[in-house]
Amino acid sequence: MTKSLMTSIKTERLLLRPHKQSDLADLHIYSADPEVVKFMQWGPNTEQQSRDFLSNCIAGQSIDEKQNYDFAVELVDNTGFPEARAGQMVGSISLRLPKPDAKLGEIGYCYARSTWGKGVASEAAEAVMKFGFEDLGLHKISATCDPFNFGSAKVLQKAGMRLEGFLKKHIYIKGIWRDTLLFGTAREDQAQNKVLYSNSQSATNLQKLQGQNGGASKHGAQRSFVADMFAQGEVIKIELEAGAELKARTPVLDEYCLVLEGTLTAGDETWGKNTLVHTPMAVQQKSMLAKEKSTLIIFRLGPDGADR
Repeated sequence: MTKSLMTSIKTERLLLRPHKQSDLADLHIYSADPEVVKFMQWGPNTEQQSRDFLSNCIAGQSIDEKQNYDFAVELVDNTGFPEARAGQMVGSISLRLPKPDAKLGEIGYCYARSTWGKGVASEAAEAVMKFGFEDLGLHKISATCDPFNFGSAKVLQKAGMRLEGFLKKHIYIKGIWRDTLLFGTAREDQAQNKVLYSNSQSATNLQKLQGQNGGASKHGAQRSFVADMFAQGEVIKIELEAGAELKARTPVLDEYCLVLEGTLTAGDETWGKNTLVHTPMAVQQKSMLAKEKSTLIIFRLGPDGADR
């Protein structure tokens, strides 16, 4: 397909299509709902504001070099949606590019309350992301949501995005500067991100990790992977034999080291059992020497500084 044309996307329960003038009544139902737009920078809409939004979406359909792909989300039938009707427009979802032919995109959406908790937002998000990756050749798609918009955060993760950032006081919404969560995925990471989300709630017995994911090195240090975190961070367990050393490095983001057992020295400092050592981002971490057999848990919030 060419970028100069709008398209329709059919999923199991939905039809994502260009907006039309007859959508106004359905669109205004949710855009005027204070609960629906609670975390939006706009709304609740007056009827004229809803009309203006609809007119802008329709006008954008004829633009040759597109940056914005705005889809009306229509129910194919209302099975499982007692408060909606077949053929009803129940929301909008957009894919926005910084410029025509860009390789990066961002999605945003809004849905009527009658669809909440029924998988509509995730179904539409996955369809639009597939369109972006396969039809437009995008490399990465991102999205933002309020930290307390738990439903939206679940939608983005279910669709294959991962949390990549936490932006403090980033968006001005209804008189308040609010924090923002940043989600995203590159095309090749989407499938694995879905797997991580489906297995997101788990318990790990740290004792069982001893000897796994990395054998003892000649330096007397043994590292075990525990968990992956956003921003390429990780949680690792490290077993150190007496005399083993963790070399100095500079963490990209903050890093925390919890001493579970043993004693470590770093310069003229000594860190014993139950000591929590914090190394701020971009500050060189001290070299740590194990005075006796020691066990550490390291919480790294970003990439390993040793890799940079």
